[in-house]
Amino acid sequence: MSLQIRAIAIYSKDGERRDVRFKLGALNVVTGASKTGKSALLDIVDYCWGRTECTVAEGEIRRGVSWFAVLFDNSGEGILVARKNPGPAVKTSDEIYFQRNVDDFPDNPDVFVKNSTADGLRARFSAILGVAENLYVPEPGATRRPLEASASQAIFFSFQSQDEIANRRLLFHRQGEERIPQAIKDTLPYFVGAMGEDHYLKQKRYEGSRGNCGTPSLARAECCGGARELHNARRDPPPAFEGDGR
Repeated sequence: MSLQIRAIAIYSKDGERRDVRFKLGALNVVTGASKTGKSALLDIVDYCWGRTECTVAEGEIRRGVSWFAVLFDNSGEGILVARKNPGPAVKTSDEIYFQRNVDDFPDNPDVFVKNSTADGLRARFSAILGVAENLYVPEPGATRRPLEASASQAIFFSFQSQDEIANRRLLFHRQGEERIPQAIKDTLPYFVGAMGEDHYLKQKRYEGSRGNCGTPSLARAECCGGARELHNARRDPPPAFEGDGR
């Protein structure tokens, strides 16, 4: 499975459309004069991926655009996501349109009728990416809640904005934001394959067996076996990386 970006589009409040198209499987370079919207492209993708807040800078785009849209390519299948511009001084909009098996953008945004929420959009992308059921459980005594790796974190390892590339202290997308470094650290083992697809099942088996440790010997043996499996899965954790929030 290969998920790429075919094109990014914006629709004006008059219904006009402007596109930026990309060549799949190749390096694409976007050039243009200052303040012509180049930096907004990544913000649009972020927003149409399900980010809670629209980070497109206040200005002409936020004032004049009605909908943002991204056409993704999933190994030849076109996936269209359009999201309404929240407008100036508003952080987000939950009006999201999602459609699979699409060849191109529609000529005007009249067809964009809400059929998804941000949570639903992220869940759909997780399924498309093949993210298996998983859950990172912090060590005993940690105050943070368990975290499931999903499409929400996958984008951290897929993009870098201009200021992130220039910052020698940042490696991953949005790493400089509050709580994001810990989320990156918790989910990185899953995305690099250090946490196997069966890790979650072993963990659930272990947790279920712990409740039986005070029962007869067969249950105790199952508990110890589950503990050994989980220990073996955890004994070689990935090394910490710079900027992990420690």
